[in-house]
Amino acid sequence: MAMLRFAGDEAGKEVYVLELTNSLSNLTAIHEAFTDFAGRNKLEEKLSFQLKLICDEIFTNIVSYAYSDNQQHIITIRFAITEEAITVAILDDGAPFDPLTHPAPDPQLPIEERGIGGWGIQFARTMMDEVSYKRLDHENELTLFKRIK
Repeated sequence: MAMLRFAGDEAGKEVYVLELTNSLSNLTAIHEAFTDFAGRNKLEEKLSFQLKLICDEIFTNIVSYAYSDNQQHIITIRFAITEEAITVAILDDGAPFDPLTHPAPDPQLPIEERGIGGWGIQFARTMMDEVSYKRLDHENELTLFKRIK
């Protein structure tokens, strides 16, 4: 089972890291890690729920679509918190993919006309203050930023 580990302080931020293999069975570990992180940092329940939901969706998409092989890969979720904000970075070594370039799904369309996917990044766009993507050294990095004060 994956464990949330304290990675130290970086420029006034407490940083925690969760490393997971690319298996949907690790969704439980994400929920447990967020519950632990939220408890340690006294996050509001609403924010904790939003972060769990977004990371669950993004992790599921990475596992489902990022890899063309059947090999084991590591997906890293890095949490950083200050008194003012929380930053969550999700890193994977899958195929290059910038989810921010894709249009938001249309909730007005009948369900049978909607394409599959797109909701995780849409949740991130609407629930977080900032969302960014970069590709660096063969890794995708999606970063979520939310002010907490």
